[in-house]
Amino acid sequence: YFLAQMQLAPNQDLVDEIGRMTNRPSFLLRRGVDVEMLSPAKRTRKSDDNEFVLGFVGRLRAEKNVRALGRLDAALQATGVTNYRFLIVGDGDERPWLEKQLSKAEFTGEIRGEAVAEAFANMDLFVFPSLTDAFANVVLEAMSSGVPPIAFPVGGPKFLIEDNKSGLIANTEDELAVKVAEVIRARNVLQPMRIEARQFAIEHSWNEIFKKTYGYYDLCASYDKKVR
Repeated sequence: YFLAQMQLAPNQDLVDEIGRMTNRPSFLLRRGVDVEMLSPAKRTRKSDDNEFVLGFVGRLRAEKNVRALGRLDAALQATGVTNYRFLIVGDGDERPWLEKQLSKAEFTGEIRGEAVAEAFANMDLFVFPSLTDAFANVVLEAMSSGVPPIAFPVGGPKFLIEDNKSGLIANTEDELAVKVAEVIRARNVLQPMRIEARQFAIEHSWNEIFKKTYGYYDLCASYDKKVR
């Protein structure tokens, strides 16, 4: 970090920490999303499919806290909420555990391209249980697909999701289960969130991110190169 004259970081917590650590200019540069590829238009669900789809995309590894999905499923079942299924995209060594724990789930394994875009668009709510992601690209990708996310207020997601507007924030796993159950029972609350989520993603398209990147290059070029 000390070799650079300017630092760019994907969330404000990192911007502040790196700036404090290096005492050099540090700026926010979020990552972008392909809003043409990842779009609500890719939805292919049949009109009579009334099951609520809870989605996850990513590595099925311990660092993604994916076992929280199993605990969410158990909590929903305990409260009598059953009209849902999970759509799990990705692979990893936690998959066998999840296959045993989730009462109703489709596992696609690792897929790419249009298949991922279709999977995202076919979700109703994107559940992201990770506690360690500095940005969480998949949250932005879900939003681009018109799918509101629900996540914990840590790392990157807390800077991407505006609670009850473009998605939902849950402070604990118990609160996560309560909020998911509420949405399944009254799914009409998601429609305005879908619009806000998509709009947020459009504002973070790669074109918009590149404009900011070029601006930072111009700014850095004005710095005295002798100063480290």
